[in-house]
Amino acid sequence: MNGKRAWIFASVILAGGCDGESVEQTSSGGGSTITNSGGATTAVTSTGTGTGGAGAMTTTSAPPCDLGGPPNDIDNDGYSPEEGDCDDCSPFVNPGLPEVGHNEADDNCNGEVDEEPAPCDDNLALDSTDPMDAARAIELCKLATNDSNWGLVKAEWKMPSGEPLEMADPSVYHIGHGIVSDFGPNVLPKAGKSMLLLSSGTARRPTDAGYQSPEGAERGYANQYPLGHPAETPPCPQQNIGAAFDGVALEVTLRLPPNAQSVYFRNNFYSWEMPNRLCTQYNDSFVCTATYNDNGVNIKDCLYDHFNNLFMVNTVQFRACDCGGPELCSFAMQTYDCQFGVEPLLGTGFETAGGPHGATGWLNATVPGMPGEELTLRFSVYDVSDGKGTSTGILDGFHWAGAKEGPRRLP
Repeated sequence: MNGKRAWIFASVILAGGCDGESVEQTSSGGGSTITNSGGATTAVTSTGTGTGGAGAMTTTSAPPCDLGGPPNDIDNDGYSPEEGDCDDCSPFVNPGLPEVGHNEADDNCNGEVDEEPAPCDDNLALDSTDPMDAARAIELCKLATNDSNWGLVKAEWKMPSGEPLEMADPSVYHIGHGIVSDFGPNVLPKAGKSMLLLSSGTARRPTDAGYQSPEGAERGYANQYPLGHPAETPPCPQQNIGAAFDGVALEVTLRLPPNAQSVYFRNNFYSWEMPNRLCTQYNDSFVCTATYNDNGVNIKDCLYDHFNNLFMVNTVQFRACDCGGPELCSFAMQTYDCQFGVEPLLGTGFETAGGPHGATGWLNATVPGMPGEELTLRFSVYDVSDGKGTSTGILDGFHWAGAKEGPRRLP
C-alpha cells in the first residue's frame, strides 16, 4: 500500500430490447449526455485529482501511508485492518460505508467490486400507503439513524408542489402509487424484486384490482405545479397550458455517505397523450426536483431524457411507440425513432384504449451532491389541462455513485 487510491467513474449505456435489454441513457441533472450507436456497450470514463469522496478523482494520502498493522486506524475512519478495513490509507473505504457504483473499487471491504446494493423490497404490498415501503421498493434501504449517519433520513407522500396531502382525499390520492414486480411482461425491476409506479391515473396493471384505463382514470382534484413548472416546451411553442390535476409525489431526504458524490437511479415514463395529444395543452409531466441544504430555496430539475429534455409530453423523446416500420416517424411537430417498438407497452394498458401510446423506455439519471450533506428529491407525476389521458412514471434501482465533476450541487 502506498497511500494512493484511484477512483474512476464510468457512465455506461446498455443496448438491446426492454426488460433489462432496453437501451439505457444516462443524464446528470441536465448536464452532460451520452448517446449510443451501433448497439454496442459504450463507456465514458473520467478521472481527476481531488479529495472528499468516491467518483472521478484520485485520492492521495500524504505523507505516504505506513500501515503498521492492527489495531491501528491510520485513516481515522473508525475501522482498523483487524476490524475489516481493507484500505487503512483511505477514510473512504471501510466496512461501514456503502459500495459506490462504477468506480472499480471495493468500497465496503466485502471482497466485491461495484456490486448492486442488497435489496429490501421483497413481499411489499401493491397498495401500501407507507412511504417507507415506496423507498424500499426503489432500494433506499439504509436508514440514517442519527444526524451524523448516512442513508435515508425520511420519506413522505406529498403533492407535486411539496404541499401536504390535505389537498386531496387520501383514498383517491393513494391509488396513484403502487409497488409492482413487473409492468407488463417486458418491463421488469432493474434491481431487487419490486419497482415503484407513480401515476396521474391508477398506478395499477390491467390485472390488478382498482385498475382503470389510462384513457379516462380521472381522480378529480387539482394540484399546484412544482416550483419552476410548467416549464417551456420549445418544440411546441405558444401552447395554452392549463392547470395541473391528479398529482402524486414521493419525497425522500437522503444524507450522502462520505464516499459518495451523487445518487443514481433508473426511470421510465408512459403517457396516454402520445401520440394524439402531442403539442397541445395536455402536457402531462414526470418531474424530479432536487433541494440541497438551503431550506428549499434552491430547487433544481433533475430528470432529463438522453437529449436533455424534461419529462413532459411535449418535449420528452418517446422511444417505445409505433412508427409502423423501421423509419423515423413524425407526430405533431416532433420526430421519433420508436426503436423499442410496442413491446414495452404490452400488458400495461398503454397499448390499448386508442393506442398504442408511448413510453421512453428505461433511462438512467444521476443527481450530484456533497458527501455528508442532505439532498431532498421529490418525484411527481400529474396531468395537465384535464384529468383524463393519464401518465405513469416508474422508479427503481437507487444506489450511491461518484461524479465525474467531483462533489457539487446542481448549478
